Amino acid sequence: VYRGIWGHNVHWAVILGWAFVTSIMFYSLFKTSCSNPGILYRQRTLPEAEEGQVEWRWNDQAQSYRPVNAKFDREVNAIVEEYDHTCPWLGTAIGRYNMASFKRFLLFMGFVVIYNIIILAFLS
Repeated sequence: VYRGIWGHNVHWAVILGWAFVTSIMFYSLFKTSCSNPGILYRQRTLPEAEEGQVEWRWNDQAQSYRPVNAKFDREVNAIVEEYDHTCPWLGTAIGRYNMASFKRFLLFMGFVVIYNIIILAFLS
């Protein structure tokens, strides 16, 4: 039993659980913000289409050809594969390669908020 939060007795498992959930949230935050969202190289000429490949279209903003499932992001100034949005809190685009860690970040952010509300409710 830890006696330190405003004089309340807190079991060590509560503190360990909070630290575990919070550390996974911060890991997911770091992984999302530091990983490549799926930025594609600019293609000035139309790439040769092979059997089963996606269609390519010209994008005036990027001055490049891009696959149909990619979008140009003005914030990042790049074409991002399976672009979803630009997250202002993470400072990066959310696309194909960082979408899983972004969803994990949101999930554990919710766990941390709920965990903190429960802890504060029991400590009051």
